[in-house]
Amino acid sequence: IVMHNSASAWVSILLGIKGANYTLNSSCSSGTYAVGEAFRKIKEGHAKMVLTGGVECMKDENGCFMRGFDSLGTLTRS
Repeated sequence: IVMHNSASAWVSILLGIKGANYTLNSSCSSGTYAVGEAFRKIKEGHAKMVLTGGVECMKDENGCFMRGFDSLGTLTRS
């Protein structure tokens, strides 16, 4: 069993942050989605301050993801 929000939960515990804590997943746009949600929370008055961010981990033992992106021409050669 994996707790998908474990990284954000651990950061909130270490920093003593109280309030909502959740993890968003929308493929390649998760970080942008998280920043947008943070903006909305502040704009609508649901929060005065937020801590948000995003990361992506493409762990791929066989290289399938990279070969797929390469075949689509989405990778730069530099």
